[in-house]
Amino acid sequence: VGGGWNRHFIDKTALWRCTFQGQGENGVRIAGAREEQGLYLHTMLRDCTIRESGGPGVVLMGHAALMNFLDHCLIENCGQRGGEPYLRFLKSGHATASLYHTRLLRSRGPTPTAFVDISGHHYARLMDVRIVGAEGAAAIRMDAPQAWLERVVADGSLDLPSDRRLVYASPNAPKMAGRTGLVLAEHCRFTAP
Repeated sequence: VGGGWNRHFIDKTALWRCTFQGQGENGVRIAGAREEQGLYLHTMLRDCTIRESGGPGVVLMGHAALMNFLDHCLIENCGQRGGEPYLRFLKSGHATASLYHTRLLRSRGPTPTAFVDISGHHYARLMDVRIVGAEGAAAIRMDAPQAWLERVVADGSLDLPSDRRLVYASPNAPKMAGRTGLVLAEHCRFTAP
């Protein structure tokens, strides 16, 4: 799906129980050909499987204060051309990048620059996410000013800008979730070399 220079407007996109396998480019791309193209407000993938794409498995872009999210998805062995991220949330103004009950797995192919790359989003929420195959490299790279990670397990690192502070949270920590520059992690485990 692409907005292109003619600025087509897509209000909502929902993919449910879809399988994308062996795509030469992206498994799913809901964004313009370039990061500044297109206008998308709310995108959802639920119970989807994306495997063996040449580029990123999923690329989502949106604008305004709405969520773009994946729920109960599997993204496996993507970025076969050269290690692109398995999942990219692109420039999105004040939108939220959300990832729930999802697995990102690599059993073969190049190690991605990051399995999950979140850039230009105001808030990120990840819950019950498992990343396997990072082998100590970046599992998640994000620049969101606020984020809450819960039960995220990855065999790689969490890469944040230097002005973000990671806090391993106690059960009452969600009260602090509105603080800019704070990434809350509850029951998470990241391994790095």
